[in-house]
Amino acid sequence: MEYTVSKALKHSLESIHTPNDPSTVFFSPRVHRLFYLYRAYRQGFQGLGDIIYSDSYGNVDGLSNDSDSESLQPVPGLWIKSKSRSNSNHDLILYYIPNGAFIVGGPNFYVEFLSTFLVLLEQQGFQNPAVFLPELPKVPDAMFPRGLFHVLKGWQYITEFNPSARTVLCGDSTGATLALSLLLFIGTPDFSIFSNIDDAQDANCPVPPHPVSPLGLVADKHDDDKLPSAFKITKKSIAKVESANLKLPDTALIISPILNYFITEQNSGSEGNHNSDYITPQLITQWRKLFIPEQLTHSPKDGYHSPGLCTDESWWAKSFPPAGMILSYGSEEYFRPELDQFSKLIKGIGRTKVDCHEAHIHSWPLLLFYTEKTPEDREESVFMFSGIISRMLLWHTESYLALNSREPVNVLTIDDDHT
Repeated sequence: MEYTVSKALKHSLESIHTPNDPSTVFFSPRVHRLFYLYRAYRQGFQGLGDIIYSDSYGNVDGLSNDSDSESLQPVPGLWIKSKSRSNSNHDLILYYIPNGAFIVGGPNFYVEFLSTFLVLLEQQGFQNPAVFLPELPKVPDAMFPRGLFHVLKGWQYITEFNPSARTVLCGDSTGATLALSLLLFIGTPDFSIFSNIDDAQDANCPVPPHPVSPLGLVADKHDDDKLPSAFKITKKSIAKVESANLKLPDTALIISPILNYFITEQNSGSEGNHNSDYITPQLITQWRKLFIPEQLTHSPKDGYHSPGLCTDESWWAKSFPPAGMILSYGSEEYFRPELDQFSKLIKGIGRTKVDCHEAHIHSWPLLLFYTEKTPEDREESVFMFSGIISRMLLWHTESYLALNSREPVNVLTIDDDHT
């Protein structure tokens, strides 16, 4: 099943070139919601606890009220949280940057995966964890540095409204790339890269038409109404983020990042047969043309869009999460050599748990979660990640750094030596 899905992904991703491509209807928020409900009812909501999620503007059934900060949400995005624990302050917030932000995808795809993740974090000992996924614009509105600014704005929102919560910066694939870019920007901010952006005069900017399938599956109406203004960048909004005291996350979970958008088959260190992976240099080149402006020249700030180009250890030291970082990727990824090299760099900077998962490909946690048959196989990654995060933020043990350690899922044995 995993092999079949990876082949289908490879074909579909290479064939989709614009957000208006008819194929993108199958990646729309409504399709993802229907897919989630189908899977949830089929398994009797097993493993999902009392987790609920908001729409893109913070409206959660049973949670929205005047005193709820998320109901006054200034940043488009999706909250996932426990309904029974909603009256207490969050002690942990995962800021998960979704993949597919350039053309397709969005927060709704991650609801089941992150709901399961949240339940496991509760089992590890966190009292009221929550997840926030920022909704990012598609190209051309996602073209660098616009995408980075929206991630910054979302980060400012969750840290200002939840100042006492521990934070985990997360992402997979292009979302993981933006997460690393966010770390580098917080460590060494340069707001001059946004100086040429001002949408204040574009109040009536047109909305790209949404493709319609024979089944009538289109984007939600409120998306059509609000997305243009929600994603508008003005001098005032830039100044507001610049004046904020942006702090580093406590830790970061980075899954299969795209380290360099300028990589090609010739300058990649990859060798051997990687037919199983759906991410290729050709696809990265296609994404670069959508995400990186043609006039952009190479500069010391290239790390803001291609974090793998930053080899400055002092810059990474200023950007490194104080509790450490988790880097996870598949051993069969096309760009494994670059990921291996990057892991050596960050391990020299700070406390880092590197998981090169055997016999898996790009974004393996998501691929397994939606293709494997048994709950044990589907939830392998979130069991592991929740155990590592609890060690890093709750128990402060050192054993999670061991290369061959097994990640605990029983909070009573969390301090045992698992090497």
